[in-house]
Amino acid sequence: MRRTGEDQNVILSGITGSGKSTTRTHFLCELLQLSTHNKRENKLSSQIQNSLVILEAFGHARTTQNVSASKFGMFQEIQFNERGRILGTKVLTYQFDKSRVTHPPANERTYHVFYSLLAGTTVEEKTALHINFKPDYFNYLTQSPTPNDELDFADLKSALKTCGFKTKTVTQIFQLLSAILHIGTLQFTENTDIVSAAAQEACVVKNRDVLDIVALMLGVTPQKLETCLTYKLKLIGKEVCTLFLNPQAAIQQRDDLAANLYNVLFLWIVESINRKICYDGEPTNVIGILDQFGFQNFPTHNGFQEFCANLANERVHQFLVHEHFDDDQGLHAVMVRDGVPLPHVSVINNAACLDLLLGRNAQQLQTDHPTPDCTTSSALGLGGLVGLMDRDTARLQTGATDATNANFLAALQRQFSSHRALSRSSQPYYAFGVNHFAGTVDYSVDMFLERNLDDLSADFVNLLRDSSSNQFISTLFQGAIATESHPNDGRTIVKAQLTSKPTRAPSMRRRPTQKRRKPMENVFAEPIPEDKTLELIRQAEETYENMKQMTVADQLYQTLRDILFTIAETKIYHVIHIRPNDAQLPEFDHHRVKSQLKAFLVPDLVVRHQLEYAHYYRFEEFMDRYEAFMAYLGQDNADLHPKDRVRAVAVLMNWGIEAVFVGDEYVWLNYDVWKELEDGLRVAEKEDRARAKAKIESSPSPSDAYYQDECVMMANYDDDLKRPFVDSPNYEDGASYVYSEDKRDASQWGEESEWGINGLSEGFGPNMDMSKMIEDIQAPKIENIEEVPITSTRRWWVRFVWLMTWWIPSPLLRWIGKMNRPDIQIAWREKVTLCIIIILFSGVVLFFIIGLGEVVCPGTSKMYSTGQVENHNTANDNYMAVRGVVYDMTQFSRSDHGGGGYTATQSAMTALAGYDVSSSVPPPLTVACSGLVTNAVIRIIPNTTVNPQSSYVHYSGDQATIPSLNDTTDPFWYWKTFLPTIQDYKVGKLVWLLSDLMADANSWNRYALAINNNVYDLTDYFNTVITYGGSITATSEYSFLSSTVEELFERYKGTDATAKWELYKDTMSPEEQAMNLNCLNNYFLIGQVDPRKEARCTFSNYLLLSFACLMCFVMLIKFLAALQFGSTPTPEDHDKFVICQVPCYTEDEESLRRTIDSLTVMKYDDKRKLLFIIADGMVMGSGNDRPTPRIVLDILGYDTKQDPEPHMFKSVGEGAKQLNYGKVYSGLYECEGHVVPYIVVAKVGKASERAKPGNRGKRDSQMICMNFLNRVHFDGEMSPMELEIYHQIKNVIGVHPSFYEFILMVDSDTEVLPHSLSYLISSMLHDGRIMGICGETQLANENQSWTTMIQVYEYYISHYLAKAFESLFGSVTCLPGCFCMYRVRTPVKNEPLIISPKVVQDYAENHVDTLHKKNLLSLGEDRYLTTLMMKHFPQYKMKFTPHATCKTVAPDKWRVLLSQRRRWINSTIHNLFEVVMLPDLCGFCCFSMRFVVLLDLIGTLSLPVSFVYLVYLIYVIAARAGPFPTLAIGMLAGLYALQIIIFVLRRQWQHIGWMLFYLFSLPVYTFFLPIYSFWHFDDFSWGNTRVVVGDNQRKIIATDEEKFDEKMIPMKKWSDYEQELWELNSAVYSYPQSYTYSYKG
Repeated sequence: MRRTGEDQNVILSGITGSGKSTTRTHFLCELLQLSTHNKRENKLSSQIQNSLVILEAFGHARTTQNVSASKFGMFQEIQFNERGRILGTKVLTYQFDKSRVTHPPANERTYHVFYSLLAGTTVEEKTALHINFKPDYFNYLTQSPTPNDELDFADLKSALKTCGFKTKTVTQIFQLLSAILHIGTLQFTENTDIVSAAAQEACVVKNRDVLDIVALMLGVTPQKLETCLTYKLKLIGKEVCTLFLNPQAAIQQRDDLAANLYNVLFLWIVESINRKICYDGEPTNVIGILDQFGFQNFPTHNGFQEFCANLANERVHQFLVHEHFDDDQGLHAVMVRDGVPLPHVSVINNAACLDLLLGRNAQQLQTDHPTPDCTTSSALGLGGLVGLMDRDTARLQTGATDATNANFLAALQRQFSSHRALSRSSQPYYAFGVNHFAGTVDYSVDMFLERNLDDLSADFVNLLRDSSSNQFISTLFQGAIATESHPNDGRTIVKAQLTSKPTRAPSMRRRPTQKRRKPMENVFAEPIPEDKTLELIRQAEETYENMKQMTVADQLYQTLRDILFTIAETKIYHVIHIRPNDAQLPEFDHHRVKSQLKAFLVPDLVVRHQLEYAHYYRFEEFMDRYEAFMAYLGQDNADLHPKDRVRAVAVLMNWGIEAVFVGDEYVWLNYDVWKELEDGLRVAEKEDRARAKAKIESSPSPSDAYYQDECVMMANYDDDLKRPFVDSPNYEDGASYVYSEDKRDASQWGEESEWGINGLSEGFGPNMDMSKMIEDIQAPKIENIEEVPITSTRRWWVRFVWLMTWWIPSPLLRWIGKMNRPDIQIAWREKVTLCIIIILFSGVVLFFIIGLGEVVCPGTSKMYSTGQVENHNTANDNYMAVRGVVYDMTQFSRSDHGGGGYTATQSAMTALAGYDVSSSVPPPLTVACSGLVTNAVIRIIPNTTVNPQSSYVHYSGDQATIPSLNDTTDPFWYWKTFLPTIQDYKVGKLVWLLSDLMADANSWNRYALAINNNVYDLTDYFNTVITYGGSITATSEYSFLSSTVEELFERYKGTDATAKWELYKDTMSPEEQAMNLNCLNNYFLIGQVDPRKEARCTFSNYLLLSFACLMCFVMLIKFLAALQFGSTPTPEDHDKFVICQVPCYTEDEESLRRTIDSLTVMKYDDKRKLLFIIADGMVMGSGNDRPTPRIVLDILGYDTKQDPEPHMFKSVGEGAKQLNYGKVYSGLYECEGHVVPYIVVAKVGKASERAKPGNRGKRDSQMICMNFLNRVHFDGEMSPMELEIYHQIKNVIGVHPSFYEFILMVDSDTEVLPHSLSYLISSMLHDGRIMGICGETQLANENQSWTTMIQVYEYYISHYLAKAFESLFGSVTCLPGCFCMYRVRTPVKNEPLIISPKVVQDYAENHVDTLHKKNLLSLGEDRYLTTLMMKHFPQYKMKFTPHATCKTVAPDKWRVLLSQRRRWINSTIHNLFEVVMLPDLCGFCCFSMRFVVLLDLIGTLSLPVSFVYLVYLIYVIAARAGPFPTLAIGMLAGLYALQIIIFVLRRQWQHIGWMLFYLFSLPVYTFFLPIYSFWHFDDFSWGNTRVVVGDNQRKIIATDEEKFDEKMIPMKKWSDYEQELWELNSAVYSYPQSYTYSYKG
């Protein structure tokens, strides 16, 4: 290079794992060794070598075929001065494999640096980086680090230090690497948020702790990061659309973020190295080294990355074939023309492969030079397989649904089926084969188009470039990224792409001499398939031409084109590497080596280069340069021709043709001869310099002067070709991703590296906290502050809330609950207060039903009358009474007991079931009546006709009859053994009504009475006295009770003798009183007085009965209201104009089509219907392939190429959300012979909106129509979008907007039956006081799942009981938003109703900042609209008609049902609070609508307690734990019996079966759902608005990017707007697409 001044280039070839990178390293080290001679150059040499360490760490990975395989292509230019001294080096990397970061192949690793980071950091450093986990914790790491990784980390740190990376920068690099590892651990789950579930919202991050760590490291808020990962923006047409990502798609988005973060870090590191070690001037000479990824062919899977690698190898291989074997161009052409006898070799030319891949032949590839205007794929204009892929990629970017990898494969096989380079894949499906120079490779087309597009989410750029407080992260996203802005807002990025090209241009040594061919020339190598229409081809080409990005394959081609253009016509050295085997073992695989030798044409190269010449000169140049040598040989005769003189020299030197060839114009020298001549010349030059130095010390160096004067370039190199191409604007492609090539930092020499003795740890900041490295730089926000007064009701309620929740400290809510804002905290406290109120209320209800009677009349549940005991008279239900105590002897009776030949069996015990068996177990009288009876012979004879006696009487003590039973001989056996044994079976007390005692006394002379609430029976005593003493008055040992006691029982039997006892007991001594009372208690006690008939005990029962009767009365009225006998009336024809309003959000195409078609084919005049469809935002629902507005327009058949401009309007929202944009479309929709006009309003939002642009909710969609009709009615000023709606309805459709009298509101998943509209309008026309009406809602998917099955009965009964009953009062409290109709204005006076300013103003509430408002307006907007209508127009009616019917799709998944019911329950509760407070509701007292609403509110709040009570009833009945609950069971039976009667009378037999499903689901409906709903009262997204509460007012503070001002929206009356149209020669009648009809008003 020094002798010729010719740039050199080394091309390293070989398959992957053949050692190219190792050769590059060795070769570079040798060059540095030769070119460094002082301290400065040595330092630069060290930096260059250490830069390779950095690139290897970040760009190499362990594979199955190579322990350190490079995963990027690299072209490195080593820059030298005129003396061959090192000046610097430029590193050009391209086609970096970022997919390996997140998806390393099986048995392979991701990049080395991740493993080095885990292996080399200390414990403190791991803690600071949050990576103190095992490697398997990180999903992106498939293997564990090795000991070498720890050493490599030390080398990496040393290399970074040597290359001048500051400590803080290195720390930030490692922090980003840690963040990437943590990103891989993020997990996603379906959104269980109740609002989101029903609305198909995006998934959410499951492990929020990891999200917080990643967000901290990236310098963004967790909320923004989560939004970025779970939503995805897509530009469709001119509008941005939001895609809701499910967990699988979010994982892909997560991996894309990680891969792009690593890729941009790699690019930044490469550019940082270039800024350190690249010479910023123009070097004298350059030696280039091209080392790219080797040829790859894996047996299991080859994807897009392998395709790109092999495309690059194919292109370089073809270039080398041209350089080696082409005699028509380049140096070989000069040699042939000069007569050099080059050996002719017939090589296998694989140019057909590039023709297949690129659509270009060898000649076209050679003439394709860099051009300044080549910035897009269409400008590059490739054909072949890549061109076909580019066109499908362009269509994929626009959202074309048929732009799939499968269709790409089909088109490829169809178009190139006959191409000889295309091979039939050996894989059965989804693949194609290409015959490469190194063998046939099968490629799977999975993700081909997506990876070829390689779009970088604009969300990532907006988040990390503009919203990150981490300056390092923000800086990374300032360069190397091509971006595209929104067509309506240049500040908003909608598309982005991370370049796969080098960030710098190669040092091109010449200008392009030929222009490229036109882009559309020979685009396809094969004819266009006949089955493709010209229109489809035109559309595909148009899409391709409009694509503003360059695909990955095109970037690769452009990179190689520029590099090869730089290399061409320089001195090229081709180094071929041979891999000995595929197992990385010290073995020699002959077959593998032979195949590589054949692929790289080594035998042909040996033959071709038999004549190899290092340099050539013109004859005059040769003689001038080697004049001294010629003179030495005596060949200085000027008379001879120069050619003859050179030939004579060759003869004298005995140079053969292989050493020197004398051609017609040039003399060709091989390396040995040329070196020998140059060595002699160098000696002479050295002597000349020495002599010159001795004469003039201060003169310029003779050697330099000599070199500059004598160094001769090749003849075909002129001055222009020597200029570096990087300085020329020709390379600049206009993209925004090329880093600036500034001068190297002063730190390149490492003087201020700031590493210190502690190395890396010094950069971690205080306490090793990585978060300290993040600079807190937030973009300025605008706070919109609005002061709103606080009502007295609200103030008192907040005080009550604090009273109930004072014991919960606010810091606890911040630390544990993560509720940092006061308004969220107070909402949580309100929720807790409401839950406490509900719990207290439920407790009161439960106490009232179950506990009140027990408190007022305790023990009643354990009282049994003789009749109740007699009911338990079976073997499995055996109750017995013993001396006033009732026992459950069922279990006891199942085991035999007894002895001495007397064994009690179960059958014997069953015979006594239900009776008083006191006589079977008599205690000894000498003990029971101690002091009164002393003779053991005395016994009481029982009356066995009333209560039977067992066959064996259990006498004990001195009356024991079987001495062998030792236990019974104990005088106290009855108290010590019997009573303790049966105590466990006690269930209650035996009670007697005094009326029953009196009846027995009168009927069969029973001697029983009550003393002190105890009932005693002396009937058997008196009978025994008569039996043994002759008469009652006879004195004997059997008459052992006091005569006073006997007289008391004789005279007052059947009564409560407590007072008489107190009167007569004084006739006995205290000792006698005690003995007689003890005897009565021990032997003659039969129970206690029954208090259950007393007033104190019957009070609660009668109270419950009264409420039960009231409820039964209400149920009966509801039943009668539900009957509504009579046949369905005949539909009437009407001429009223109706707006059919359909708000839609994320519904699928099937649901939308079903709704739109059902409205279109309704049996109603088509010209008097208007489909008014509002698409709530540019969102793409789960499972949809297009945004909702596009789906609607496609259904309606609208030509989406006619895309109108968006118009401003005011939305329902907070702060800047109030400014919105909408597009208005109109036309006619035809379905089944019906042609109906339509208006579609697509809310697209501001261009700067990222998440769900344009979306403001269903209430805002309803307000669009209400506001519009309000301003039409009052001729008010309108927003631009409302003016456009007015224009489309009046001038395009041809109906004046004021004609419309009714609004039919239908949800987008609802199918309306044909005659429903006629029935609704008939009802309203027959009663002018009806302002709102609804029909029956049926389920369209009742059999789909168990979730839908349990809803069928509930849907039906809610209409035919609840709404039919409310309709009697004319006050249906909730018109369902899915199917209802409102009157626009009154029929006579034309007073506005639903468009009344009062309704519109209240319904358009922007400040939804309290828990109550959130539940009203965010969950129950339809209910609240009904309430507002009833509030402002109490004299009008809300009705229900069963004749109008629709079918809706019920939630078929439990999660969605949970979401829907939570919305319903919570909104119902808060809405009923509002309804109860309405001043005017029809009826009075218990017959008023207010009372019914109050009952509904109580019923909703007490749903859980009602289920608890039902469980209690089941327990009581099943366990016989108390009296049978006849009243409760009767009410339940009556309730469902009435409903069955409704089913029978209406012949809805199937609902009897559906009722059974509902009964089985009662725990869900009455317990779980309400409990869940109550606790999620505050489960909302609170947005950017916070509330600061003062004494008398609260401040609503909305934090936005920009401030909203009402004046931002220009308002104008229609008359003024229409006049302007006329003045601008845009008359409304000149529209070509007018669908104007003629109507008679």
